Amino acid sequence: MSIQLLQELHSEVRRLFIAGSALAAGDVRLDKLRPRLEALGEHAPVFHRLARLVEQLTEASGDEAPPKLLELGTLLHAVMYTQGKTDAAGEAVPIRTADTSCYTGVSYRKLRAATEALTQKDPGRLEAIRTAYEEGVFRDIRTIVPAVSALDETNSEIAEYVTEYVVPALGEQALPVLKSQFDVQAGKGAVRRLQHIHRIAGMKEKTLYLQAMTEGSLEVRAAAIKLLGAYPECEAVLLGQSLDKKKEIRRAAYFALAELASGAAADRLYQAFLGKDRDNAIDPIQSCESESLTERLVSFAEAQLPSLAQAEAAEQAIAALESAAQCMDGKTHPQIADLWMRLLSEPAFAVKEADTLQREAARQLLAMGLPGTDRFLLALSEQRDRKWIAHSFQAAVRTLPPGEVYDRFAQAFKAKGKQQAAAKELLHAFYTLTEPAGWRAAGEAASYGTAYDGAASLGGAERALPAGPEWDSRWVHLFADINEEELVCRLASEPDDKVTSYLLKRWETAPQLMKPRTVSILGALLRQRCKDAPELIMRTFELTKAKQIYYLDDEKLALLAALPAAYAERVAQFAEALPYESLKQQVRELAERIKSQENKAVTY
Repeated sequence: MSIQLLQELHSEVRRLFIAGSALAAGDVRLDKLRPRLEALGEHAPVFHRLARLVEQLTEASGDEAPPKLLELGTLLHAVMYTQGKTDAAGEAVPIRTADTSCYTGVSYRKLRAATEALTQKDPGRLEAIRTAYEEGVFRDIRTIVPAVSALDETNSEIAEYVTEYVVPALGEQALPVLKSQFDVQAGKGAVRRLQHIHRIAGMKEKTLYLQAMTEGSLEVRAAAIKLLGAYPECEAVLLGQSLDKKKEIRRAAYFALAELASGAAADRLYQAFLGKDRDNAIDPIQSCESESLTERLVSFAEAQLPSLAQAEAAEQAIAALESAAQCMDGKTHPQIADLWMRLLSEPAFAVKEADTLQREAARQLLAMGLPGTDRFLLALSEQRDRKWIAHSFQAAVRTLPPGEVYDRFAQAFKAKGKQQAAAKELLHAFYTLTEPAGWRAAGEAASYGTAYDGAASLGGAERALPAGPEWDSRWVHLFADINEEELVCRLASEPDDKVTSYLLKRWETAPQLMKPRTVSILGALLRQRCKDAPELIMRTFELTKAKQIYYLDDEKLALLAALPAAYAERVAQFAEALPYESLKQQVRELAERIKSQENKAVTY
């Protein structure tokens, strides 16, 4: 009763401290409390003293009120402190906390930007998270909870980035939060948490993995089973899960057994391959490194060979061989090489129904890259209407001198032109082997001898010409003769009048269109050291309708960066015609960089 009265009085005193002591005179609320204080004062004199101070405060006026309010407040706080209790009910237990060694003292401005990007749904969050990661913000302990919570993110790009970079950056300090947020019945977010728990704690959390395997949602169960594949002592558990009614669980168990690669695991995987669950077992078997399992697959495939010559059994044998081929993809076992070389040499195998399997066998032999398989593929070049010419060609590029490769395969284009089947196969192989994969223009700008040293690093990523195969110089002339423009662009390197003339004519067909082919032609002219290349680059940009340019990729920016200082003013004028301010600023800065190299030598 006394504590409740003191709290009521405290509330009124606090109100007057805020509103001002001048309002205390004649205060009705304080007057109502005074009789109750006097009643308690009969048992405890301090309450009588409080009642007298309340009376003096309500009767005070002018300068007398402030000291009376302060005196009442001081005594009231002293009484409440002595009357209150600070101990908590129950037994004291240790509080589990995270290791605070990761605190970095990150400024609140950076910390807030990072946590808001993790927790809110505003646009541009991925870039903010990436910036925070690069600046080391996620080493701060205050980011652990929002970062781990972001594993539930519905935006797949953000979820993947947080999973791959942010949470690993938190280190072991994230383990308590990962465990506290882990919900065994949840979905993808729970799977990600479980994987990170395993990454940090390993088998120390075996009990949690087993619980997730038996009690979790379907996704969590499958993830927990895959994690157990790293531990031989879990073999019996995994063998049991491979017999589960749900195919997702069986498939996860197959992957775990494949990682285990024990004798019993290989037996179970082979049993699944022979049974009705073959489709679910193929990918796990492909990833398994068990030698005995590979040898069994080869024996299984060899057992199908006699059926190829029997019309009624050939279809089933080919299907079985195709499944075995999928399982053996990526393996370099000598027995697999012998099997495919024998099959490709077998006349009974040369049927239309086996075409897919034939190509898969040749592809696997080529991927093995063994001396024996390369020699075999080279020998196939003249067989079966040159059906295997592309595989033979790639083996030849890997093993023969460039001149011999040209002498051996160039006639495929000269006989009947590039429309015949063998020529088409060769062209496809050429495009595969010369694929630039995004490096081309930046590398060309850097190799041109331009004034701009940063041309090879546009966009913040290092770019350089890859160390691909060496080609005989006659190829580029051949492709110019048959008008295979893109291959001419890819192979053009040293200055060559014939190649330069061809490229100039190809540029003239559509100079106003900044298409990928235009970028390829201009880049090739740069490598050819064509004296007209800078002017052609500038004219191409100027002829393109600037208002329709919304973005300039690294290759186009690299072409501009290849221009000498004399073109800086025209680049700046081009920038002003662009539709977006950010794009304008980007090209303006590029123009300034070009101009700043004015006194440096430029080679054309």
